[in-house]
Amino acid sequence: MQSKGILSGMEQSGVQSKGILSGMEQSGVQSKDAKLLHRSTNMQHHHLTHPQSHPCPRPRHSLAIVAGWLIIAVLTLTGCQDADPTPTTTPILLESTPTPTFIFPTMALTATLTPEPGSTATPDLQSGLGAVLYQDDFDRDLGWELDQSDLGGSSLFNGRLSLAVRQPNAFYFLRSPAPATSDFFLKVSVRSELCSGGDEFGVMYRVNSLNEHYRFALTCDGAARVSRVLEGGENALVPITQTYAIFPGILVDNHISVWASGNIFRFYINDMEVFSVRDSALQTGGLALFVRSRRGGQTTVSFDNLTLHSLILTPTPTPP
Repeated sequence: MQSKGILSGMEQSGVQSKGILSGMEQSGVQSKDAKLLHRSTNMQHHHLTHPQSHPCPRPRHSLAIVAGWLIIAVLTLTGCQDADPTPTTTPILLESTPTPTFIFPTMALTATLTPEPGSTATPDLQSGLGAVLYQDDFDRDLGWELDQSDLGGSSLFNGRLSLAVRQPNAFYFLRSPAPATSDFFLKVSVRSELCSGGDEFGVMYRVNSLNEHYRFALTCDGAARVSRVLEGGENALVPITQTYAIFPGILVDNHISVWASGNIFRFYINDMEVFSVRDSALQTGGLALFVRSRRGGQTTVSFDNLTLHSLILTPTPTPP
């Protein structure tokens, strides 16, 4: 393309040069005729007059010829300059390589439940349970000693056993018709009907004739504790501890369980183990349910689906 452009420029310069040459040729013709006329004139003078020394005038057509050649030289140089243009850099188009884009997945934000320390599920307990020693769904009275007093009372209503106290700092319990035992697994459902603050409710086990016993209590503000009650008073085996295993609120069922074997006790809330203790003060006894008010003065809870299992104890191998 550039060569063609240069050639076109040269052709145009050539046309102009040709035009000038044509002009010069015409001038040359005229100059030739002028020379012939001049020669004939000189010849006539030569015949008519004697030769004299006259200065030879410079013919004008010679100046025109020189000027024409100068023009040709200028045009030729111009054409050479046009024929050799300044080189230009032609951009080279490179195919652009797309830069890979890495998309990192966003982790969607989700709630993570952190298990409470020491809380474990209880599927292994089912394999270690023996015969059912006692079972009560409270659809009928199986031998509970129901009563009413100014302090509080108990009743069966709509398939549930209700216990209530009507005074501040009052404690009321009701013995179960279940047989006394040493090793067992107990499970019962409990619901707070009217409860506030640190009011308590739960189960008592290994209850003897002096009403000494172990007590597993839940509070209305989402805590739990284990204590031992003897004639000398109540001692805490596990102090009041907040636990996420409890379903908070009133009219909500929570399942509490106790596994007892010898001096080892394990405690569960909604099938999650929350406490484990050792104590040998009481070896055997009966079962009871209780409710306790603190400052509120009016606390009511209800129980359902009480089950008492014996345990299948694995014999301990005797060392040789």
